[in-house]
Amino acid sequence: MTQRKRRASNPQSRKAGTKEKVSPVVRESAIPKPDGLLEAKNQLKQARGSDSVLAAAKAVLQIEPTDPDAMDTLGQLQMLKGHARDATETLARALFLQPNNEALLERYIRAAAKAGLHWDALCVARHWVSIATEKPAAATRLLAGLYGLIGKEDISRQWAYEAARLDPLSVAQATDQSQLSILVLSSIASGSYIFQPKSGSLNTSEGHNNLPSLLDTMNTTRYRLHVDAIDEINATLKNLPKVDVIYNGITDPERCRQALVNADRLCERLYSGYGIPVINNPKRVLECTRENNAQRGADWEGVIVPKSVHLGLIDGEIGDTVRETARNHGLKEPIIMRAAGYQGGKNMHLIDDLENLKVRLQSPTEVYLIEYIDTQSDDGLFWKYRAFLVGEKLWPGSVIASKEWVSNRAASREDASLAEKMHQYQKVYQEDPEQVIGTQAWADLRNALIAIGLEYCGVDYGLSK
Repeated sequence: MTQRKRRASNPQSRKAGTKEKVSPVVRESAIPKPDGLLEAKNQLKQARGSDSVLAAAKAVLQIEPTDPDAMDTLGQLQMLKGHARDATETLARALFLQPNNEALLERYIRAAAKAGLHWDALCVARHWVSIATEKPAAATRLLAGLYGLIGKEDISRQWAYEAARLDPLSVAQATDQSQLSILVLSSIASGSYIFQPKSGSLNTSEGHNNLPSLLDTMNTTRYRLHVDAIDEINATLKNLPKVDVIYNGITDPERCRQALVNADRLCERLYSGYGIPVINNPKRVLECTRENNAQRGADWEGVIVPKSVHLGLIDGEIGDTVRETARNHGLKEPIIMRAAGYQGGKNMHLIDDLENLKVRLQSPTEVYLIEYIDTQSDDGLFWKYRAFLVGEKLWPGSVIASKEWVSNRAASREDASLAEKMHQYQKVYQEDPEQVIGTQAWADLRNALIAIGLEYCGVDYGLSK
């Protein structure tokens, strides 16, 4: 069989006189600006007051409907007036024209999140991170917070770590004369890092306490260091500012274990090298697991610490593991089962029928089994008290009453009569806690918290019969 030979392609063999096809170029600069546009834009720049600015922006868009600056201005005004959905639509149009405008990207993301368009905000944040040159750390923090908002905690952790690497140190200068400089240690890559659409803030809802937010802003300069990427921020660590004291704000030894290990290494270095005192030494916090507190609590006079057994990191069907662990440690129904690293009654369940228990975990989770201690009072309510140790002084905090064994402040406040009863009882407790729980019980609680070895800590407790 004869085969037809293919003719080799040779540009030089083309017929003389043929030309390459050239695509025409749009000459945008050749299109004249609409009459009055320049004057209208100047009026927009000079406008003052929201009503005047709004009128000027609309005037520009009346002349040229695709002006991105006027759209941006209009979107910002819509946000100020609380019209997040309208702002999202307006800013989206502006982004079609300026997709890499970083300030515009951030405004759109915040507007979309506030309007409930969380996935839209997330996708645009992902784009912002990919092109960010002006504020890469801010873009990355926002992306991490949005992943946290939609419940993708593992992905949120990874982006939060990257944000901590990019920009580990921030400062809030004293508004008046600074008399004290504090280095606050924190973590944003330990999970629960969430963007709050309503306030527009990024918060870590678990694993930290709120003491830094209570510090005097007039006379204290507060440096905040995210310790997550401590091995990759040598330049920052070498140039840390001089401070008077280090405050470790990381509180959860399970959720934030690696962050506390990092913080401990840093504190060892700064204390041994410069003698800077540390409040709430990370090493002490690492000792405060539920299991360890239960073991050392056996020696605390007048205080019952429920037996706690750590099942480790487990997933899948865990019914048999729970039953075997409960039997081996003498735990009888009812038993509390809860995920480590959560507060406020989250991810906590009461097991009444151990033999027929069926539980399946969708992802690896650190789990505790905890002895149930009945704290129901004679009025049928479950009262939960909070107290804080500052130095060696114990201070009363809040009081929550619940009709269920697990306290829920939001649910309790929905019951008007219960909310009022809570309010009155809390006033009495805060004025004289010894009158409420007894002088000896208050002293025993204080001694137990002092034994933990932290300078500042809190406890939620109930009164057992």
